[in-house]
Amino acid sequence: MEDSVRLDQIERENAKLRYQVERLETMLSTVNECFKIVDSEYRLVDMNQTGLALIGASSIDDVSGLDVRELLLPQYRAAFEEGIQKALSGSAVSLEFEIEGLSGVRRWMHQEAIGIPSAEAGVPPTQVAAFTRDITNRKTMILDLESAKLELERAVKMKTAFFANMSHEVRTPLTAMLGNIELLLAGDVDTTSAYETMWRCGSHLLNLVDDVLLMTKIDAEAVSLHPTETDPVAIMNSLALMIEPALCGQQNSLRLEVMNTVPATIEVDEFRLRQVLLNLLSNANKFCEKGHVSISVSYSSAHDRVEYQISDTGIGMTEEQLLNISNYKPFVQANEGTTRRYGGTGLGLSITNQLVKLMGGVLSVKSTDGEGTTVAVTLPAVGPVGINSCRPGQDSRRPTGMSSDIATSGAGLLAGKRVLVAEDGVDNQVLIRAHLVHAGAEVVVVHDGHEVVNAIVNSNLDAPVDLVLMDMQMPNIDGYRATSMIRESGFSRPIIALTAYAMVGDRERCISSGCNDYLTKPFTRMALLDKCTSWIAVDDVREAG
Repeated sequence: MEDSVRLDQIERENAKLRYQVERLETMLSTVNECFKIVDSEYRLVDMNQTGLALIGASSIDDVSGLDVRELLLPQYRAAFEEGIQKALSGSAVSLEFEIEGLSGVRRWMHQEAIGIPSAEAGVPPTQVAAFTRDITNRKTMILDLESAKLELERAVKMKTAFFANMSHEVRTPLTAMLGNIELLLAGDVDTTSAYETMWRCGSHLLNLVDDVLLMTKIDAEAVSLHPTETDPVAIMNSLALMIEPALCGQQNSLRLEVMNTVPATIEVDEFRLRQVLLNLLSNANKFCEKGHVSISVSYSSAHDRVEYQISDTGIGMTEEQLLNISNYKPFVQANEGTTRRYGGTGLGLSITNQLVKLMGGVLSVKSTDGEGTTVAVTLPAVGPVGINSCRPGQDSRRPTGMSSDIATSGAGLLAGKRVLVAEDGVDNQVLIRAHLVHAGAEVVVVHDGHEVVNAIVNSNLDAPVDLVLMDMQMPNIDGYRATSMIRESGFSRPIIALTAYAMVGDRERCISSGCNDYLTKPFTRMALLDKCTSWIAVDDVREAG
């Protein structure tokens, strides 16, 4: 009887144990984490369904006895082995490692492991139980944040360097300009030399401003192209004239060559192409002293592409320096030493690359340290018409010296024309009047928007005008409102906006207010006169029709 009771008790205990084991197995099989048992030889003994899914196995039979180290990336295997041995010795061990499943999918895992006590007392554990959690998303987020932090730090460093360079690039020509003005006022310097220095420094400052503004337009995707039929060789010739004074200053010679028969015209934005090539020529000249700069043009009929190459015999770049600029990011230059010696803001090459991409082309750079650099601009030869007269190997001829004389340029272009100038700045009034009078125009000046509205809308003028030059930022009534009011009154003569605003959308705002065209300050005499004569000519044709 006692044996029967004892057997019943043992059976009940076994039933409880079986229930607990089944319950535990059910929990382990359904838990949303990988649970596995690994022996002292790193062989897989058991694994729940979540773990099998993580490594890409369908059942435990497929992977039983697998050396789990094979699932780990090699760099994590030594740490994993050390962790398993510590767990077998009784320590709780935490590990992070990356695995590559049976299907090749990589995952980041976090593992908590502990040795399983042996059934026999005094016998050390031979197996380890481990919970492993998939932390791929968290790890990826951390890595992305770290990468973003490094990128932000790099950007801050680059922009700090950019502003330091910009300060240098602005203050240096300002020093020369203000210093020469002082000398002129004191009568202690040759006037021609002083004027040339101030013109050169002022042009440099204007180029800096234009670069910064163009970069903002590129970032805002607000640069539009206006392709026209353009002679690819004529552009090269005209650029030679523009760059010649700077070349002489560096004691460099210029070589021009047409490498083979090229199209007479291609469809391209001529203004942007000039901007690209002039930037590259200026760069080549800057980094070359007492050598030569060359520009060539060639045509590939097989690929229907025109390629310009600008080369110099200057300082060149090392492979590391070339790699540093090869992504064409803004504010980046070859190295700090180059920046200190040659100046610059690090915007030029980035802007050039963006413009070339907008035109459907490719920019590439090759360089040898101490020997020079070659930059190639390859563009699609869309719409070629005819064949250019220059033949292979023929040096493209160009006149020597500058072709224009500032002292006489534009004289008489506006003879017999009457221009109304709305400008509140006294210095600019004097300047604009002088340019227009030089061109033969009769000039009427008003000081604000209220006066220009009175002059035209209320007919306060003694005679009609052929053109209005409208400053857009004036007191009382600004140029935008004044232009709208004038147009509403029925005035149809050309109105050209004059403004120091040159950001994205400023031109569009001027045009939408009723202006025919837009000219940014500062402007040259010929830029002003070109705008005036072209729009008066258009209006004369309209009136005659």
